[in-house]
Amino acid sequence: MASSVFYKFNSRRDESRVSFDGTGISVFDLKREIILANNMGKANDFDLFIYDATSKQEFKDDSTIIPRSSSVIVKRLPSSRPGKGKAAMYIGGGIGPSIPTSEPVTRAGAPTATSTWHKGAMSKRFDVKDEPTSNTSTKASTPVR
Repeated sequence: MASSVFYKFNSRRDESRVSFDGTGISVFDLKREIILANNMGKANDFDLFIYDATSKQEFKDDSTIIPRSSSVIVKRLPSSRPGKGKAAMYIGGGIGPSIPTSEPVTRAGAPTATSTWHKGAMSKRFDVKDEPTSNTSTKASTPVR
């Protein structure tokens, strides 16, 4: 069963809702969902403030849980310092939908079913070699004492 919290921008008449699973949603997650739902993700020069609809008190702590079926008021205000808004923190900082963090790469000369590997942070070689060679050395290695 999906729960929801109703929100209304201070400057609008219509009310919208955010659906989620569980009995409550954190202020951080609510702000992220509001930013994504209203296509405000590319702008980072504003701050979002959430207020309780009945008591008009601001939810200052992002870890505060808002119970399901609650109504809140959202205010979008310019940031206190130009270009230093907190909106980008809610988009990049949270755990959102899974987006691949690496790009698939296919090795040349190998079958495609087993040759796809992901080029990520740990794929860089620091010894200037691109790939290990297929020739194995026949020299016997002797331990150095």
